[in-house]
Amino acid sequence: MISLRLARVGLRAGAGIGARRGAATISQAQKKREEDAKQLASLERMASSELPKDFDIKSQQLMILDLKFPTPLSKSAPGLQGKVAWAKETVQDKLTSIWSFRKAYKVGLIPKPSILERLTVSSKQLSSHALATYKSMNSSFARGDIKSLSRVCSEEQLKKLKERIKARPKDQTVVWQGDEGDNGEAKILSFRTVDAWNSKKPEDHCAQVLLRFDTKQSVAIYGPKGKLLSGDLKKIVPVREYIIMEKKMWDDNDWTLRKSVDPPE
Repeated sequence: MISLRLARVGLRAGAGIGARRGAATISQAQKKREEDAKQLASLERMASSELPKDFDIKSQQLMILDLKFPTPLSKSAPGLQGKVAWAKETVQDKLTSIWSFRKAYKVGLIPKPSILERLTVSSKQLSSHALATYKSMNSSFARGDIKSLSRVCSEEQLKKLKERIKARPKDQTVVWQGDEGDNGEAKILSFRTVDAWNSKKPEDHCAQVLLRFDTKQSVAIYGPKGKLLSGDLKKIVPVREYIIMEKKMWDDNDWTLRKSVDPPE
């Protein structure tokens, strides 16, 4: 009987302690929620006070996506494990490019591709536009035509070219020519499409593509009175260049030249 009575007292005491602890826990949780709400409100006030009223997040520059340069098998790590890793990385990038290419068509970033174009991640229309844009960039840069450059280049690429034009001696004239008999080639190496705000709306998608440009061109630099300083317009040489192009569905611009890049050594 004594032991049973003690047990009952213990149960009542334990229940009381548990109730008090539960009440304390609820009180602490409520207090924490209130503190979090105050902190969030404070952060929102800080953010709203620092950003201008006409701030447009969609006008901000996007980061470069995970575009991949194709890696030759000869440059893979030695041994079977290196070959397996190379194959896995190559297949993964190819599948990602195929998926992104299909997504780009679905949201209207590129025209409807053929079945072969989908499988090979290629687009005659995009390649043709890329070549025309690339040649326009080169000729506009040679002339120092900033306005024309702004139509085909992103802000990042435009800034770099403007600095080079500004550093050019004012008494020099640059002339650039592409080989009229050879339009060249713009080959898609890697393709990425993203939903920038996870809204699942077509107008919130953008795409970036890594292209390899193979063209034939010539350049000449003339000084005062038309004196040839360097180069030769008659000497046409093959040029290979890698450039990332970008298109945003919320932007009025077509595909623009985002950035020149160098392949990994």
